[in-house]
Amino acid sequence: MVGNNQNGVFLPLRYPKKSLLMKTLMKPQRGILTDAIVRSTLPQQREIHVWDRQIPGFGLRVRPNGYLSWVFIYRPWNRARIRKLTLGPAEATLAAEARKWARELFAEVAAGKDPADRKRAYRSGNLLSAYEAFKTEHLPKVSVE
Repeated sequence: MVGNNQNGVFLPLRYPKKSLLMKTLMKPQRGILTDAIVRSTLPQQREIHVWDRQIPGFGLRVRPNGYLSWVFIYRPWNRARIRKLTLGPAEATLAAEARKWARELFAEVAAGKDPADRKRAYRSGNLLSAYEAFKTEHLPKVSVE
C-alpha cells in the first residue's frame, strides 16, 4: 500500500471499502475538542468518532452505550496496518491532558517509533514479574539433584 508522508507520518492513500474505520474517517466531525464538547456529545446508534482539528489522528470515540474514550489513530512508517491506541476514558481524563498525550504520541510516530510497542512491552513485563512473584510465593520448591 502506497502512503503519503505528512510530517513524517505515513498515512494510506486508500482505506478498505467496507471498513468501519473508513466510514468514520469519510464523514468526520471535526473541531477543537474541549471538555464542553465531551459533555455535550451524545451516543448514536453506532460508534462514532469526533476528531480534533489540531492534532491529526486524535479524537473522541463515542460508543452506542454512552462510553466515551480518547483515541489516537496512526500508521507507523514501517507497518502497513493502521493502529488505534485508546488513551483512556473521557470521564476521567481532561481534554487538555489527553491533547498533551496525543501530541507526545504524534511526536513519537513522527520520530519513527511505535507507541504500541512500548505499551506491549510494559504489559508483558508486568505479566512476567507477576508470574515470578507467584512462582516464588505459591509453587513448591523442587530441587534438582
